[in-house]
Amino acid sequence: MFSTLVLFFSTCNNLVNSGNQQERLVDNSNFYSEAKYSFLGGFAEGEGSVSASVKVHSDFRFGVNVQPEFGVTQHENGKHILAEFKDLFDGKGNLHLKPGSQDVWEYNLSGLTNLIDHVVPFYLKYVVPFSGKVKEFNTFLEILERKQRKEHFTQEGLIDMVKLAYTLNVEGKGKMRKRTLEEVLAIIRDKEAYFANPNN
Repeated sequence: MFSTLVLFFSTCNNLVNSGNQQERLVDNSNFYSEAKYSFLGGFAEGEGSVSASVKVHSDFRFGVNVQPEFGVTQHENGKHILAEFKDLFDGKGNLHLKPGSQDVWEYNLSGLTNLIDHVVPFYLKYVVPFSGKVKEFNTFLEILERKQRKEHFTQEGLIDMVKLAYTLNVEGKGKMRKRTLEEVLAIIRDKEAYFANPNN
Protein backbone atom coordinates (compact mmCIF):
# COMPACT_ATOMS: atom_id res chain seq x y z
CA MET A 1 0.00 0.00 0.00
CA PHE A 2 2.77 2.41 0.99
CA SER A 3 4.77 1.70 -2.20
CA THR A 4 1.62 2.30 -4.25
CA LEU A 5 1.12 5.70 -2.61
CA VAL A 6 4.75 6.63 -3.21
CA LEU A 7 4.40 5.66 -6.88
CA PHE A 8 1.19 7.71 -7.17
CA PHE A 9 2.87 10.68 -5.47
CA SER A 10 5.84 10.43 -7.85
CA THR A 11 3.60 10.04 -10.92
CA CYS A 12 1.64 13.17 -10.02
CA ASN A 13 4.88 15.08 -9.69
CA ASN A 14 6.06 13.87 -13.10
CA LEU A 15 2.77 14.89 -14.68
CA VAL A 16 3.11 18.42 -13.41
CA ASN A 17 6.76 18.70 -14.39
CA SER A 18 6.16 17.35 -17.89
CA GLY A 19 3.36 19.81 -18.33
CA ASN A 20 5.79 22.66 -17.83
CA GLN A 21 7.63 21.69 -21.02
CA GLN A 22 4.80 22.95 -23.19
CA GLU A 23 1.68 25.04 -22.82
CA ARG A 24 -1.03 22.98 -21.16
CA LEU A 25 -4.74 23.06 -21.94
CA VAL A 26 -5.48 21.78 -18.40
CA ASP A 27 -3.81 23.10 -15.25
CA ASN A 28 -2.79 20.08 -13.14
CA SER A 29 -1.30 22.09 -10.27
CA ASN A 30 -4.42 21.99 -8.08
CA PHE A 31 -4.78 18.26 -8.63
CA TYR A 32 -1.14 17.75 -7.72
CA SER A 33 -1.47 19.82 -4.54
CA GLU A 34 -4.53 17.90 -3.38
CA ALA A 35 -2.85 14.58 -4.15
CA LYS A 36 0.21 15.69 -2.20
CA TYR A 37 -1.80 16.81 0.82
CA SER A 38 -3.85 13.60 0.77
CA PHE A 39 -0.65 11.56 0.64
CA LEU A 40 0.79 13.49 3.59
CA GLY A 41 -2.49 13.08 5.47
CA GLY A 42 -2.31 9.30 5.08
CA PHE A 43 1.34 9.39 6.07
CA ALA A 44 0.56 11.40 9.20
CA GLU A 45 -2.15 8.91 10.14
CA GLY A 46 0.24 5.98 9.88
CA GLU A 47 3.60 7.40 10.90
CA GLY A 48 2.80 10.61 12.78
CA SER A 49 1.28 11.54 16.09
CA VAL A 50 -0.21 14.42 18.04
CA SER A 51 0.93 14.31 21.63
CA ALA A 52 1.59 16.39 24.73
CA SER A 53 4.86 16.12 26.59
CA VAL A 54 4.91 16.91 30.30
CA LYS A 55 8.04 18.73 31.41
CA VAL A 56 9.23 19.45 34.95
CA HIS A 57 11.35 22.48 35.87
CA SER A 58 11.61 24.83 38.82
CA ASP A 59 11.09 27.86 36.55
CA PHE A 60 7.51 26.79 35.74
CA ARG A 61 4.75 28.36 37.82
CA PHE A 62 3.73 25.03 39.35
CA GLY A 63 6.88 23.13 38.38
CA VAL A 64 5.20 21.46 35.40
CA ASN A 65 4.46 22.45 31.82
CA VAL A 66 2.36 20.68 29.17
CA GLN A 67 3.74 21.03 25.65
CA PRO A 68 1.53 19.82 22.78
CA GLU A 69 3.31 18.87 19.56
CA PHE A 70 3.01 17.16 16.21
CA GLY A 71 5.67 14.67 15.24
CA VAL A 72 6.47 12.19 12.50
CA THR A 73 9.39 9.77 12.30
CA GLN A 74 10.95 7.99 9.34
CA HIS A 75 14.07 6.13 8.27
CA GLU A 76 16.57 8.28 6.39
CA ASN A 77 15.23 6.88 3.10
CA GLY A 78 12.02 8.80 3.79
CA LYS A 79 13.65 11.98 5.05
CA HIS A 80 12.39 13.86 1.97
CA ILE A 81 8.81 13.14 3.07
CA LEU A 82 9.50 14.72 6.46
CA ALA A 83 10.88 17.74 4.61
CA GLU A 84 7.52 17.97 2.80
CA PHE A 85 5.80 18.40 6.17
CA LYS A 86 8.16 21.20 7.10
CA ASP A 87 7.48 22.88 3.76
CA LEU A 88 3.72 22.38 4.21
CA PHE A 89 3.87 24.14 7.58
CA ASP A 90 5.68 27.22 6.21
CA GLY A 91 9.17 26.03 7.16
CA LYS A 92 8.35 25.88 10.84
CA GLY A 93 9.43 23.05 13.13
CA ASN A 94 12.59 20.98 13.39
CA LEU A 95 13.87 18.17 11.19
CA HIS A 96 16.65 16.24 12.90
CA LEU A 97 18.13 12.84 13.65
CA LYS A 98 16.26 10.99 16.36
CA PRO A 99 18.38 11.08 19.53
CA GLY A 100 20.42 7.92 19.82
CA SER A 101 19.93 6.94 16.16
CA GLN A 102 22.12 7.33 13.09
CA ASP A 103 19.51 6.63 10.44
CA VAL A 104 16.09 7.58 11.84
CA TRP A 105 14.87 11.14 11.40
CA GLU A 106 12.16 13.12 13.17
CA TYR A 107 10.12 16.16 12.26
CA ASN A 108 8.53 17.98 15.21
CA LEU A 109 6.36 21.06 15.39
CA SER A 110 5.33 22.67 18.68
CA GLY A 111 4.11 26.08 19.80
CA LEU A 112 0.43 26.83 20.35
CA THR A 113 0.11 29.24 17.41
CA ASN A 114 1.93 26.90 15.02
CA LEU A 115 -0.28 23.98 15.94
CA ILE A 116 -3.54 25.94 15.69
CA ASP A 117 -2.61 27.70 12.44
CA HIS A 118 -1.04 24.76 10.62
CA VAL A 119 -1.50 21.30 12.12
CA VAL A 120 -5.16 21.56 13.17
CA PRO A 121 -6.53 22.69 9.75
CA PHE A 122 -4.41 20.06 7.99
CA TYR A 123 -5.64 17.29 10.28
CA LEU A 124 -9.28 18.35 10.05
CA LYS A 125 -9.24 18.22 6.25
CA TYR A 126 -6.78 15.46 5.35
CA VAL A 127 -6.46 13.15 8.37
CA VAL A 128 -9.51 13.13 10.64
CA PRO A 129 -12.12 12.16 7.99
CA PHE A 130 -10.23 8.90 7.36
CA SER A 131 -8.65 8.39 10.79
CA GLY A 132 -8.96 5.67 13.38
CA LYS A 133 -7.52 8.05 16.00
CA VAL A 134 -10.28 10.67 16.19
CA LYS A 135 -10.62 10.33 19.97
CA GLU A 136 -6.89 11.00 20.38
CA PHE A 137 -7.07 14.06 18.12
CA ASN A 138 -10.08 15.43 20.01
CA THR A 139 -8.12 15.14 23.26
CA PHE A 140 -5.23 16.98 21.60
CA LEU A 141 -7.66 19.72 20.48
CA GLU A 142 -9.02 20.05 23.99
CA ILE A 143 -5.50 20.56 25.36
CA LEU A 144 -4.87 23.28 22.77
CA GLU A 145 -8.14 24.99 23.63
CA ARG A 146 -7.36 24.90 27.35
CA LYS A 147 -3.90 26.35 26.66
CA GLN A 148 -5.53 29.12 24.62
CA ARG A 149 -7.81 29.93 27.56
CA LYS A 150 -4.72 29.92 29.83
CA GLU A 151 -6.28 27.36 32.13
CA HIS A 152 -2.79 26.09 32.97
CA PHE A 153 -2.21 29.35 34.85
CA THR A 154 -4.23 27.89 37.73
CA GLN A 155 -3.25 24.84 39.73
CA GLU A 156 -6.48 22.93 39.11
CA GLY A 157 -6.49 23.89 35.43
CA LEU A 158 -2.98 22.51 35.00
CA ILE A 159 -3.90 19.33 36.86
CA ASP A 160 -6.81 18.74 34.48
CA MET A 161 -4.56 19.39 31.48
CA VAL A 162 -1.91 16.95 32.69
CA LYS A 163 -4.57 14.29 33.18
CA LEU A 164 -5.65 14.80 29.56
CA ALA A 165 -2.04 14.64 28.35
CA TYR A 166 -1.57 11.29 30.08
CA THR A 167 -4.48 9.80 28.14
CA LEU A 168 -2.61 10.33 24.86
CA ASN A 169 -0.89 7.17 23.68
CA VAL A 170 2.78 8.16 23.75
CA GLU A 171 3.79 4.55 24.42
CA GLY A 172 2.41 3.62 21.02
CA LYS A 173 5.23 5.59 19.40
CA GLY A 174 7.97 3.94 21.44
CA LYS A 175 8.11 6.62 24.13
CA MET A 176 7.63 6.28 27.86
CA ARG A 177 6.63 8.88 30.43
CA LYS A 178 9.49 9.63 32.82
CA ARG A 179 7.08 10.00 35.73
CA THR A 180 3.75 8.51 36.68
CA LEU A 181 0.66 10.71 36.65
CA GLU A 182 0.57 10.64 40.44
CA GLU A 183 4.17 11.88 40.66
CA VAL A 184 3.46 14.80 38.34
CA LEU A 185 0.31 15.79 40.19
CA ALA A 186 2.25 15.76 43.48
CA ILE A 187 4.76 18.24 41.99
CA ILE A 188 1.97 20.58 40.91
CA ARG A 189 0.35 20.47 44.34
CA ASP A 190 3.61 21.14 46.20
CA LYS A 191 6.31 22.48 43.93
CA GLU A 192 8.50 23.77 46.76
CA ALA A 193 8.66 20.41 48.50
CA TYR A 194 9.64 18.61 45.31
CA PHE A 195 12.49 20.96 44.37
CA ALA A 196 13.72 21.20 47.96
CA ASN A 197 14.64 17.53 47.71
CA PRO A 198 18.27 17.37 46.44
CA ASN A 199 17.54 14.02 44.77
CA ASN A 200 15.06 15.60 42.34
